[in-house]
Amino acid sequence: MENNFLKILDESAINYDFPMLDNENIPMIACKLSLYSDTIEWILFIEILSIRQSVENNVYAYGSNIDFQGLQFCYDDYLKVYSNGQILGLGELIKKEIEGKNLKICINERKNIDLSAQYMSFNKLDENYLLRSIYEEHSEEFWLDKEELFKTISKPILGLLFETEAWEHPDIANEKLPSTSPFFQSLAKKS
Repeated sequence: MENNFLKILDESAINYDFPMLDNENIPMIACKLSLYSDTIEWILFIEILSIRQSVENNVYAYGSNIDFQGLQFCYDDYLKVYSNGQILGLGELIKKEIEGKNLKICINERKNIDLSAQYMSFNKLDENYLLRSIYEEHSEEFWLDKEELFKTISKPILGLLFETEAWEHPDIANEKLPSTSPFFQSLAKKS
């Protein structure tokens, strides 16, 4: 399976359907890689939380037996901010003096977190700083659970083999393929 694993990832990178984590045009909040496997199949998910007009979660999937390799789904408006029952855009949140107001965020329409005043006590915040601060304190709330991940590819759930939020990712922009990465080589041996 090792050669199949690297071949699938390389083909996706060559076809521009493998994540480029150092993209200056898309500020990244965080990313997560999860490898699921059983005795026959393997599936690798990469989730990327980023900021465009709103917070997004882009879900990539690669596997030994999935219909389409690469970007599976983009959850737009992944995070909503509420102040006294009203939805605020991220830009509005940054512009307003909001210290002491009733603020909540809702992640993926089901996970609610009260925003404490600690995030709002700075004179000038930017979206990246605010969202990374919230992420650092509530990181587990941002990721899809395995049922949601497998729903994006319509496959039965496999057992989790490996998971990380930090890895050495190949420089796809400079034509480095996953097969040249010691990290992905080690994952291939696990798959």
